[in-house]
Amino acid sequence: MQTNIVRSLTAVATMCFTLVSTAKADVVLPQTLNYSDNAVTASIQVTDTIAVDLSIEFEKVVGLNPETLTISAEMLTPNALSITERLNSLLVSPTTAFPVVVSITPDPDSGFAFEGVATVELYTKAIHYTPDLPLRLFTSHADGTFTDMTTLVSAGSIRARGNTGKFSDFMIMLDTRTPANIVSDKVSDIESFLSLHGNLIQPVTLAAIEHSMTLLSFAVSDQDFDSALEEVDSLISLINAAPAGAMPDVWQASDTLVNVEGELKSKFSSLRYALRVM
Repeated sequence: MQTNIVRSLTAVATMCFTLVSTAKADVVLPQTLNYSDNAVTASIQVTDTIAVDLSIEFEKVVGLNPETLTISAEMLTPNALSITERLNSLLVSPTTAFPVVVSITPDPDSGFAFEGVATVELYTKAIHYTPDLPLRLFTSHADGTFTDMTTLVSAGSIRARGNTGKFSDFMIMLDTRTPANIVSDKVSDIESFLSLHGNLIQPVTLAAIEHSMTLLSFAVSDQDFDSALEEVDSLISLINAAPAGAMPDVWQASDTLVNVEGELKSKFSSLRYALRVM
C-alpha cells in the first residue's frame, strides 16, 4: 500500500443525503468517505437535523478500499424490536435524541482483513455531553446482543470510542446499570469468550491469562476495584507481550476466523475504562 494516499468519495447526487429505502427504515449512505492506508472517515447526514461522523483506525489492514466496505446509518425508533431484542438489560436503551445504528459491512468475497484491533469512533452533535450522563458505545455482531465496547466518551457534542476485533453494528446508548454491575458483566463476558475460544490460545499463554482472570474475578467479587484495575492492566500487558502465534489475531470479511487477540484486547480495554470511571 502506498503511504498517505487519500481517496475521497463524494455523493454524485445533488441531494443533501442519499437514501436507500428498506422495509425497516431508511438506510443512509455517507456523503463523504475518506480512505487512507490504515483509516477511514465518513460523514453521514441521517436526517435534516441529525448527522454522525465515523472514524475507523486499524493496527494492520489489507484490502481497505471503497469496494470492500459498506458504511451506512439507520435511524430507528428507540423501542424498535430490531434494537430492544438485542439488549440483555432493561437498563440499557437507545437515546431518544440519537436512535441511530451505524453499520460497517465488509464484502465477504473482497479479501478484506485486519490484524489486532480496529478503533471505532462516533461523533454527533445530536447529543449534548455531560459527565454524569452514562452514555456508552455499544456493538452488535451479526444481529447478536449489543455489548458495551467503550474506551472513551468525551465532549464535542459527544464523542464515543471503542475497540473491536470484528465488524458489526455500532450505537450510542444510555447505560443506567450500576458501575459495579457493568464491571461484573464485562468480566463474565470475558470468561464466556475464553470458555468458547480458549482452545485457540497456546497452553502457556492461556494458563497465564486464566490465572490472572481468577485474581481479577476475586477482586471484582470483593469489590476491590483498585486491585481489579491493576489486574486488567497486567492482562493487557500479558496479551501485548504474548509471542507471535500465541493466539489468532486476524479477522476476515468472510467471518470465518475468530480474532482472539483483537477481541481480548478490546474487551479488556473497555473493562479498564469502566473501572477507571467508577
